[in-house]
Amino acid sequence: MKHPVDSVSNHQISVNVLVAMELALVAGAIEADSFVFHGNIFASLQSGNLIMLGVNLVGGHWLAALHRIVPLMAFFITTMLVRWRQHQTAGQDVNRLITRLFLGEGFLLAISMGINSFGDNWPASCLLASAAAIQLQTVRTVNGQPFNSTMMTGNVRLSAVLLTDALLNRQWEKLSQSRHLVLIWLSFGIGAACFALLVPLLQQWSLLPGVMILIAVIPQIIKS
Repeated sequence: MKHPVDSVSNHQISVNVLVAMELALVAGAIEADSFVFHGNIFASLQSGNLIMLGVNLVGGHWLAALHRIVPLMAFFITTMLVRWRQHQTAGQDVNRLITRLFLGEGFLLAISMGINSFGDNWPASCLLASAAAIQLQTVRTVNGQPFNSTMMTGNVRLSAVLLTDALLNRQWEKLSQSRHLVLIWLSFGIGAACFALLVPLLQQWSLLPGVMILIAVIPQIIKS
């Protein structure tokens, strides 16, 4: 599959609904790992980290505040690096870029599992934030429509808007779009739930299925 050059520079690489759901599953597991086992730190929801940063600064909890800044900056810098690579990529190199980015995300998750102590582990939090940033910046549309595989607020809002428009204006194509987004944000929750179910069995390696999904997603995106 050859994506146009401008589709990379404008991060408009589009995936089908199944791939979007798979990515949301992974993102849900990443967010659950980061929040539950690393001091309530968010991997992708930087609004939450900023809120807690402000609260901790006012309360004089300097170490807790720093704990919010570090993954936030990891997310920021990783997004810049991915964006830079997108600008450097043209034509036939796009598939190679997609492969490298998702393998890179899987590699970061693997490292985070290796150093995971199920506590306030700053390196693991940064790795999870960077993995979330890679996924968010790499794929931004599903069937040509905007979506977010790592943060669900926009998806929930847009699914409600599309459903309302479909019912009020009989725009039935929007009903299908709304259904797709609902499936995506439900997948995110399922991913978090599956992670929690796997913890007693796999312990610190509970993100391993997510890494396997990322590897399986690569050929699906290239062929789509």
